[in-house]
Amino acid sequence: MFARPTGLEQHARCGLDGKFTFHSSAESTVAKPSPESGEIGCCPSSECWTGNSCQQDNTFFDAGENGFYCQQGNWKPVRKKFSPDRVMGGFCPEDDQCLVHVLGNSAFDNQPDKFLLGNPLQPNTVPRCINNGQFILDFFCNHGNWTSRTKLLAVQLLSLAQKSNASKFAISCAAAQNALNAVDYDAGRGVVSQFVSSCVVGNRLAPCVNNFCTLKFPEGIVAIATSSNIPINDPRSVLLALNASIDGCNGISSGGFGECAPLSIGKLWYAPDINSVVYLPPLLDTSLQDTLTSAELAGILDFVFTKHNPNNPQFNLSFFNRTTILNTLFYSENGNQRIFAFLEQNQTPLRLNYVGVNYKNINLGRDPCFTYFKRADAQALCEGQSSPAAFIVVSKSGNLAALFADLGAKLRLV
Repeated sequence: MFARPTGLEQHARCGLDGKFTFHSSAESTVAKPSPESGEIGCCPSSECWTGNSCQQDNTFFDAGENGFYCQQGNWKPVRKKFSPDRVMGGFCPEDDQCLVHVLGNSAFDNQPDKFLLGNPLQPNTVPRCINNGQFILDFFCNHGNWTSRTKLLAVQLLSLAQKSNASKFAISCAAAQNALNAVDYDAGRGVVSQFVSSCVVGNRLAPCVNNFCTLKFPEGIVAIATSSNIPINDPRSVLLALNASIDGCNGISSGGFGECAPLSIGKLWYAPDINSVVYLPPLLDTSLQDTLTSAELAGILDFVFTKHNPNNPQFNLSFFNRTTILNTLFYSENGNQRIFAFLEQNQTPLRLNYVGVNYKNINLGRDPCFTYFKRADAQALCEGQSSPAAFIVVSKSGNLAALFADLGAKLRLV
């Protein structure tokens, strides 16, 4: 005999171990394997067996770097994902999805607007995950991994530079006050600063636009690109900062960039899918098409993990392996010389700022590790270079991050 419990768990089930357990549902049980060992247990057909208990449908089992999703009573392997700032790790039902908040409401999944309308202090008011191709502010979901719309625009500008066959060019992406020469002048339809400052986006105060990217050539030719967090025809649209008509990009279809209404000088292109614009000056009159930095970034990661990470356990650099946002960067070419630098900000639970810089075929003088970097940041890692043709420096302290723009200016090729 056994005592029947009180409360909701009124239904007894006999487990494979010969012991009774009590449940709130009268649903019959079936044998289920646990996700890791395959150990068998009894659960309702709609639930999954963890090895210790039954777990409800549409929930996750954390197995470290990977996990399992209970989908209609069966375990589905899923990989661990991170929030855009990498503060939280968790899982999404589909591999192409990106994690927004580990405590988010799955009923709001794939609805990025719910994030902007929700309360940041109440996770159940925001999505848990959003889908590939969707974005929240600058953060863009790219096949299950976060990157930024700014980085997508940098790729477009690199494509333009390579199509131009120019031997010298520089791409820079940064906040408006750092990327543009000035923001306190009248562009013809108002002072630029009012179009690049803060706006109400949903129920939140956020930048009207994200970082600006510029593509510069020695002749003074400059292309400009940015993504908007408000409708492109909003009264505070960035189009007005570019002296374009507020409705000049209406009616452009999704699926890439389309040309907006003619400007007095140059051309303006708009991509509805990423709510982004690119201004092209007259001498760079070309159509936009659909990677930036892959080789340079790979070189930095190799330097981190083969040269420094194993020997510096107190200076853990594992977060470098998830460098994906890339919305503050600098890339320059002059013949066979190249510079690639990035700054990632407020990442990981420690809210780190960290940088990586990769120089190729550039004479940095004698002992550049000390001359350029150790003086600015004693914690910068630049020892142990593997090739005289390449020089790499990384740091996670704030000192070098604060000098990011200055270092790019001093060492730029264009």
